[in-house]
Amino acid sequence: GRTHLTMISALWDSQKLLATIGNSIVKYSDLRSTYLNGVNKYNLSHLEDSLNLSIKTGWVLLRSEELHLTQMGQNVANLLPKDNRPCVSAARVQLMDFIAVEKPFWSYYLKMGRKESIPFMSAEIADVFYQLKLINEDDRTPDRDAIEWWDKISAAIYSDDQYNRIRIGRLGEYCSYLYEVARVGEEPQWTALESNKAGYDLLSRRARGKDSKLCIEVKTCTSKPQSFFLSKNEWSVASSKRSGEYMIHFWDICHPENPLLHIISPSRMIEMMPTDGIAGEWVNCKVEIAKLENILLTPIGYKQLPKEVVKTIKDSNR
Repeated sequence: GRTHLTMISALWDSQKLLATIGNSIVKYSDLRSTYLNGVNKYNLSHLEDSLNLSIKTGWVLLRSEELHLTQMGQNVANLLPKDNRPCVSAARVQLMDFIAVEKPFWSYYLKMGRKESIPFMSAEIADVFYQLKLINEDDRTPDRDAIEWWDKISAAIYSDDQYNRIRIGRLGEYCSYLYEVARVGEEPQWTALESNKAGYDLLSRRARGKDSKLCIEVKTCTSKPQSFFLSKNEWSVASSKRSGEYMIHFWDICHPENPLLHIISPSRMIEMMPTDGIAGEWVNCKVEIAKLENILLTPIGYKQLPKEVVKTIKDSNR
């Protein structure tokens, strides 16, 4: 039968099991007998569930009545603290392993974003994501490890080329995030992490101390000739906003040591955007930077960019 990760306790219990096996030779019969006799020597509240999860997911191998850690199991065990406290970083790895092995139906919706994928999860599965802080709607400060977790999930779902585009796009989003923090003095809402349907990536403010909102769509390019794609949904949202309420951040990081940020107003792109016609409706439009030269403002160079942005781009190229 298939393994079902139904409660966060199953992950915590399996961590205790992996720690126990990693530190000694454990016979399955002894472990089971100890549990059934109520001695609970191994401090496991749900031995059968955690053992089943560990074997099915590939952390533990049962061989000649002895339980051994696999390489996957050792990778998890290496992250565990010595005092056997529940470890979030290890549990995130375990959840990744579980998804890769079991491929539960809800995992196919994770690429839609954190907020969009929740309705497809049971309450118990959603609780796992919340307790592991992989979904944290109230905290605007980005958890870089959590973002990396979501991007690794994308890597498992998409092709290498698609994942590389996601990775580059996320770099640009983070740079815009840091840029906005420096510009307006507070963290913008990183909308792209929650949903891929909003039509923009960040929700910031138009100016420091002002209430008016600014939607930011981020595009990133690492090679020439430079271009980016704008979806019909992104353009629809952009064209519905008043002047100054929607901007495109285009990051030119072809030369990581000299990054450039172009801030583009969609109102200046109207004439080059396609329209629906008899032949059909458009879905994505390729925008070539060379054709934008007449409307581009002077880019913001590395000397004017926040130091954190420049460092992030340089570090990403190592």
